[in-house]
Formats: sequence, C-alpha cells, structure tokens
Amino acid sequence: MGKDFRGGKDDVIGGGRGAPRDRGGGRGGRMGGASKAFVVPHPKLAGVFVAKGQQEAFVTKNMVSRESVQNEKRISVEDKQTGEKVQYRVWNPFRSKIATSIIGDVNDIFIKPGAKVLFFGTASGTAISQSKCGFINEYHNQVMGLIGIGLIDISIVEAKSLRMTSSRITQRDNYKFLGLHQYLDCQLQQVFGEYYLQSLFVTSVLNFEIIDMQIKFAQSYNSPILYYKSSEQVKQQQFERIHFSPNLIGEFVQLISYREISGYKWVQSNVSQRFDTPYHEKWMLELCLPMFLILAILIPIYFFYGLYSNSNLLDDKKVRFQWGYLYNEYTKRAYFSEVIKILQKELMIIFLTYYDDNVIIKATIISLIIGVYLELSLKYQPYNLNNLNKLDFYSTNVCLASMALAIGVYVSEQSNSQEIQIPYAIVISILNFHITDTQISKILAEYLIEKTSNLDEKMDKLRNSIRNIFPFLQYIPSMRKNIS
Repeated sequence: MGKDFRGGKDDVIGGGRGAPRDRGGGRGGRMGGASKAFVVPHPKLAGVFVAKGQQEAFVTKNMVSRESVQNEKRISVEDKQTGEKVQYRVWNPFRSKIATSIIGDVNDIFIKPGAKVLFFGTASGTAISQSKCGFINEYHNQVMGLIGIGLIDISIVEAKSLRMTSSRITQRDNYKFLGLHQYLDCQLQQVFGEYYLQSLFVTSVLNFEIIDMQIKFAQSYNSPILYYKSSEQVKQQQFERIHFSPNLIGEFVQLISYREISGYKWVQSNVSQRFDTPYHEKWMLELCLPMFLILAILIPIYFFYGLYSNSNLLDDKKVRFQWGYLYNEYTKRAYFSEVIKILQKELMIIFLTYYDDNVIIKATIISLIIGVYLELSLKYQPYNLNNLNKLDFYSTNVCLASMALAIGVYVSEQSNSQEIQIPYAIVISILNFHITDTQISKILAEYLIEKTSNLDEKMDKLRNSIRNIFPFLQYIPSMRKNIS
C-alpha cells in the first residue's frame, strides 16, 4: 500500500476518439504524460489511490483487467516488487458522488477493503463498479439480505457490474423508509408502511362512504323523493359493506398473524417485515385489532339487530327499502340466513389465513364450520324455493366430501402413497364437475324459461295486433285458432 507504482509508455488506456459515447464515457487521451504517471495510496481512505502525473486523479484497482464499464480511462502500472502489472480505473468526480466527497476532503466514507456493501437502485455505472473494485476484499461481491416491499431482481454481468432491474422502497431497522433512487445518492423519507396504508386506505374510503350515505338518509325524511333515493343509496353501501368486509378481514388477519422462517417470526402479509417488533405491535393494537373487531363482529351484529328488530315488519315498505336485500330470497322463519352466510365466510377466511401453513388444522376447522352451516340449513330450509334448498344442501355436502378427500390427498403426499392420491383426486374432480354442471344447467334453464315467457308475451301482442287490423280473419275457421 505504501509503495509507488510507476507506469510505462503504453500504460494509459483511454476511451479514445472512436470509443462509444455512453453516459459519461471517457474522453480518451493520456493522463498528463503516461511515462511519468505513478500511483500512491490515498493518505486517509483505504482502497483509494491517487494517480499522479501532470494531473492528479482518484483511481481504484480494476477487478477485471482490460475491461471498462462506461469507457472510463484506465492506467496500468508495474509493481516493482512482483513485476506484475496492476490496472487502475480513473474516477470521474462529475459522475461519481463518492469521488466528489473525497475531493471535498471527507474524513471517512465507511467503505473499505473487506467491507460488505449493499447496493440500492439500478445504477450499473462507475458508482457501483468503483465500489466493487476499490472496496470489496479480493474483488468478491457480498450482497447483504435485501429487506424490501417487493422482490428486487439482481444480476451480475461478467463479475464486473451489479445491476438491479427494479427499484423499490426498503425498510431499515429503525423503521424509517429509505427511498431508493436510480443512483447512489439515496434520501431518507418518513412514510408509513405500505401494507398498513393499503388496508387503512380501503377501510377509510368505505367508512367515509357509509357516513356520507347515513347523513343523506337522515336528512331526507322531509322529502319522499329524497328519501327513496337515499334509501337506495344506503342499501347500496350496505351491500358494499357486506361484499368488502370479508376481504378486508383477510387483510387484517394477515397483518396480525405471522409466519415462522428460520426461527424468526415475519408478518404474514409481507414476510420481509419482522413480526416481533414494537413498531408492528403498535400498528396491530391501534389499527389492525380495532378494525378486525369492527368488521368481523360489530358489522354482523349490526345487520342481525336490524333484521331482528324488524322481524315482524318484514313486509313493510320502509323495512324492505333498507333491509330487503338481506332477506328477500329467504323465508320469514329464516330471515337471518344472510347473516349466517356472512359469518360463515368470515370465519373461513380468518382460519384459512391464520393457519396458512398448517393444512390439517385449517382443513378440520373449515370442515367443522361447513358442518354447522349444513345442520342449520337442514333445520330452517332458508330459501323460498325448494329447488334452491336442495341445491344448497347438495353443494354443501360436496364441499364437505371434497375437504375430507383433500385431507387424504395431503396425508398421502406426505407418505408418498400414489395409490391413494390418484383415486382421491379423481373423485374430487368428479364431484366438483357434477355440482358445477348442475348449477350451470339450472342457471341456463331459468334463463331459457325467462326468455320463453318474454317470447310468449311478444307473440300475444302480435296476435292482438293482427285481430285489430284484420278482424275478418276471426271468421275463417283455419285462421281463428292461430290468432286467438
């Protein structure tokens, strides 16, 4: 490190006049007289050298001899002790932020031979290549674990440049976010976790819509027209609440559950984030658990109370405007069936998400939930149409059978029993194909019946028109039957 290396006549390699003009490429030429150029270590910074001649320049050892990244200048000097030539790459301070800092007499850049360097961004030019050449011991790449919102693709091209094909926002140990820029000069930003914001945003939008509709509904009692319109809007937002609640519950369950990897607990919704941290515990207590309780418990209770308090007025016009979508297709005895379906769906989502890695546990719990629903369905016969009750009963039985067979397939996979897997898989396919075919057939049959009734109405109108235009046709025996 402390010895000088002097170069010979042909030891300067520049970009040349005919070299490709890449971004910031070398201008070519000799560095102020190559025959007198020599290289000395930087007095403060390990791994950095100073090439001296008619002009001085910062250089680092080239990890791949006679190769450049952006057509930068290179200097080859001979080690007087070993007689081997060592090639250096010249830094461009107008393109390298590190070189600019060194010129500004920075005391330490905290990167030196043997250090582990984590590169952020997509730059593949001198900023990255200089770090790799000058600071990583024995020219090795040591890329530390990337903790980010998404996967960052990394490729090493001919061992001389590290390239990341996408930029992300990554979270550091102090729970602040580091905004990744295309180049090495990154900036800290104080922002919240992306996976918290997603759930918070969707929930807030839905809550604001609900509040707005409730205000309009309360203000419209003095105007029947406004009352009718606002009732339809309230019905719409309540339907949206039913539709989106289970999905939001799944999001929050993923935030309050964890997955254990290599002995550490990670947030299930984003396994790049640690679960057992004060930061995540704070979010769980202040956002996830309260919203989970509201969506999974309070909203179903609100629906059930609304139906129960009006159970004797189900045919009332106002009650139908507000709650009719919850019980129109059910019998009056089973007016709460839609709430039961909501609870069933929510419980299934909760246990499927929470026990994501334990197949046997979640399969048995889901089977138990479906079994309880089947018993309630048999007891109350909820639908007005008997065909729908039969179809619901059959589909629930198929679901239970499929769950039991799927558990058998999973266990046989663990024991590598092919003679069990294949028959079980065939039976599952047959059962589900049959129920799917049955449902599609009934849908098509109802559709054709509806279209046929519409066709009959049109034919009746046509016959009436013919009788009105040509009344004498009624006295012709052969035509009387066709137009009557």
